[in-house]
Amino acid sequence: MMYNFDTSESKKWDPEAVLGLFNCSTHSITCIGHARTQGRQCQRTIAQGTIRYALDVLRGLSSAYQAAKSPELLEVADTLLCWQHRNQSSEIHSQWRRKLRDAESSSATSSEQGPGTWNSQNYNIKKETSEDLEDLTEKELRRLIRRLEKETARVQAELQRRNWYYGKPEIAIWNVVPGAASPLFETDSRPFAKQEQARRQKEEQKRQEEERERQEEEQKRQEEKRRKEACREQMRLAREKQEREEKAKKEASEWHATWNGYFDKWNESSNLSVANIPWPVKSGLESDVTEASVKLFFERALPEDVVASGAERYKLINAENKKWHTDKIMQRFGPDAVTGTAKIALDIIAKVLIELRQEAQKKR
Repeated sequence: MMYNFDTSESKKWDPEAVLGLFNCSTHSITCIGHARTQGRQCQRTIAQGTIRYALDVLRGLSSAYQAAKSPELLEVADTLLCWQHRNQSSEIHSQWRRKLRDAESSSATSSEQGPGTWNSQNYNIKKETSEDLEDLTEKELRRLIRRLEKETARVQAELQRRNWYYGKPEIAIWNVVPGAASPLFETDSRPFAKQEQARRQKEEQKRQEEERERQEEEQKRQEEKRRKEACREQMRLAREKQEREEKAKKEASEWHATWNGYFDKWNESSNLSVANIPWPVKSGLESDVTEASVKLFFERALPEDVVASGAERYKLINAENKKWHTDKIMQRFGPDAVTGTAKIALDIIAKVLIELRQEAQKKR
């Protein structure tokens, strides 16, 4: 008998969740190989560019079913393995294909099957090809056989129950019309009644056992659901943390470049005039000079070694205060600098630096 997986209801899928790419131990995506000596997933980091490339390839596949059939799946598995576990790519590829088919089959609704038919929680089976049956592990095949055996036993029990009444009309009459007179019934009904009672007790025990198994399976599913939700939450928090760190790193780099440009321009002895004064704001423009922008500049743009030391910070702020003093500006740029359009900006900078100097003096 040939089997294939039904793809009638393929849905948009999440590669990280379906394939279990997120390593909850490190709160990030690491090598997907199995460290057999440690009994856990490998924790070697994978380059962010490589991870983004792999996720882009997987998300480019429209469904879990398409991903399971795509030759790019093996390429992605090989990409997300470190040098030591590169030999596990075929094994990972087979595991991924099973997970993708499980995810695809779980989207099929139970209402599509008639009453009394076997409904696997892991596979939606139909006759087509033998490729998918060959991909099943020995454990999955045994589980499939046990379910088929259980369904066969249930059908046999129903056939026996129907043959019992259809083949012995006197028992059916006794059940329907209590007290019906029959010599044969008087002598033979009690053994049959005991057998019927034993059969019903056995069926009740079996029903209770199946109900207990169903409840245990439901409990396992709920626990697995909670575990996956917790893992997804960890993934979300890890992504947000990474985004915040990258944003802070980018801003720090921009402020560092701003300070270097400001510092280098002030140290140039030539080509520096009132028209191209390097102003202490992030944009370097006179039009952006305000008390807030100047304070932000000296808070975020100063070198780390200066910020870490109170004495060094005071020394630098004191030097900046002298640099922007009216007399110093006049000496370097002439009297027009303090009487022209730049006067307002110069007054703001001088005021802010006096305040910052007083604060730095207290903390040195």
